[in-house]
Amino acid sequence: MHQIHANIWYIESKESFFRHCDYANESILFAESHGDQKNIRWFFSKCYANWKENNHTVIFKSYNTPEYKHYTLAVTVKIQPNKKHIFSINKEITGHQHHGAVDLFTQESNPFNHNRAR
Repeated sequence: MHQIHANIWYIESKESFFRHCDYANESILFAESHGDQKNIRWFFSKCYANWKENNHTVIFKSYNTPEYKHYTLAVTVKIQPNKKHIFSINKEITGHQHHGAVDLFTQESNPFNHNRAR
């Protein structure tokens, strides 16, 4: 885990994600039950954690099989003091949408980019 902005931390390992984020298991269950493609198994890829605003974005990737090769799912987690966190789908990119697409978080789509147009 390392800091990439004044209030934003980048978590890149599954071990660090489970160590620092009490919602890790719940976010995986949410992804697997709420994505458009319910037959895909999602795996942690990375997390952008804004501890100051209690807003995290968790990126999941799918199996690397031909039919689900480039599937990506971004889940937003609004951290709540009572531990009843609020989960929502931020963005889902399926294989046919992903072909030729740029990284999930471009300058305009990054939820933590405060310079983007609103």
